[in-house]
Amino acid sequence: MWQEYRINRRSAWSLPPDSDLLLNHLAALLQALPGGMQEEITLYFADQDLDGLFAKSLGRIAHLMQAVAHVQGYLDGMGQPLAAVSGEMHELVAGSFLSPIWLTTAQHLAAGHDIEPGELADVPLRRDIHNAFATFGLQLREEDGDVWVDVQPIARPETLH
Repeated sequence: MWQEYRINRRSAWSLPPDSDLLLNHLAALLQALPGGMQEEITLYFADQDLDGLFAKSLGRIAHLMQAVAHVQGYLDGMGQPLAAVSGEMHELVAGSFLSPIWLTTAQHLAAGHDIEPGELADVPLRRDIHNAFATFGLQLREEDGDVWVDVQPIARPETLH
């Protein structure tokens, strides 16, 4: 996330005027992720493969959060909020499962950029990642350097958008 954010924040000045800032990709993720995560959780309840669920959900959530960092880096580099760049995308994010963590993640990325990478900057982002997992009923816990996932009851896809 830090690399995506920092690189795009620094290079925002060089964007071509017709750049979509990866907004189309983020929009596609917002539409596809709830169903994909629901499918992974349903499969978990069928076969109890917690390792498989964790691996697949980690890939999906990591991809989402990298896309968020990518977009936020460009927005901060341009000094523009999402609503000013794309009202339609702003509405899509506001009405999606991402809404509860969009602004806090943006704040944490900007604050971390100002203080240098390290534990102080990383802790808030780890909470944001935990919150992204929790959105889909997956609770992460860190114990003795290991990460564990607990599966909560299945959320209905219609409640995730």
